[in-house]
Amino acid sequence: MPKKTAKRVNYHQYIISQEWRSQHPNWLKAVGCRCTLFPWIEIGKGKPYSIHHLHYRNLGNERLGRDVLPVSKFAHEKILHGLLSGGKSAGKQRNYPNLAQCLVHEWMRQRRWFKVLLGLGLMGGMLLWKWY
Repeated sequence: MPKKTAKRVNYHQYIISQEWRSQHPNWLKAVGCRCTLFPWIEIGKGKPYSIHHLHYRNLGNERLGRDVLPVSKFAHEKILHGLLSGGKSAGKQRNYPNLAQCLVHEWMRQRRWFKVLLGLGLMGGMLLWKWY
């Protein structure tokens, strides 16, 4: 039986392709048009966003949550490929994703309701701590 070979995809050509862009509406809808890092930020529908690759192993055959996640432009440029990468693009990093990016990717994969509950719990805890 012949081995399955992964198709080679040119990243730069793929990212500007209709094939790539046509997947965005479904991914945005699946996350409720919310940034997966900062769920209080709306994205899509005229609001800027990026689709962030968690890794590039399945380039051309990405699945939401496993390979890609929608984020705000701010989260993508300033946090994921700014603060957490030392200002380096994924291709220029020695290890992509690095440990900090992996931890944030795990946060991004969590359900929005979980992030909201955790945030409310943390805020409530801070209020109680300050009150006592």
